[in-house]
Amino acid sequence: MKVLVVMALLAAVIGVGIHYGKDGVEAAIRHSLDTQLPTKIEAHPWAPLRDGKPVRAARVRFDGGQVSTTRCRSLLGHYTVLINHRFSFRPTSTRLAAGCPGSVLRAALRHATRAEIEAHGRSERLVLTDSQDRVLVTLQG
Repeated sequence: MKVLVVMALLAAVIGVGIHYGKDGVEAAIRHSLDTQLPTKIEAHPWAPLRDGKPVRAARVRFDGGQVSTTRCRSLLGHYTVLINHRFSFRPTSTRLAAGCPGSVLRAALRHATRAEIEAHGRSERLVLTDSQDRVLVTLQG
């Protein structure tokens, strides 16, 4: 009888361990691979944050491998984003028109190597970091 009780307890402990272990492995995989990331980035315009608030006049759109400003429709450069969160950006050499936002963002995007999308209330935030995991720019969609 004691053996059956011990075996039942052991089975319960192993079951709970497998359940939490599976959740941890799934979370780690989702953190390292996101098959929807390219689609999420192209879903809508993104506004850079200044003092925690989005600057709507400086919104940009990621579309078809190009980043452009929404206000002036100026091309900032070309980007690549992979499902493993790798990000790269090649700026254009053309100057932006006077009054057209985007030059500061273009400089930050040049050094970005990783892209993450985080939920923030009813919106999403695109966080771009460099190779040393420092946040370069946060955009809100």
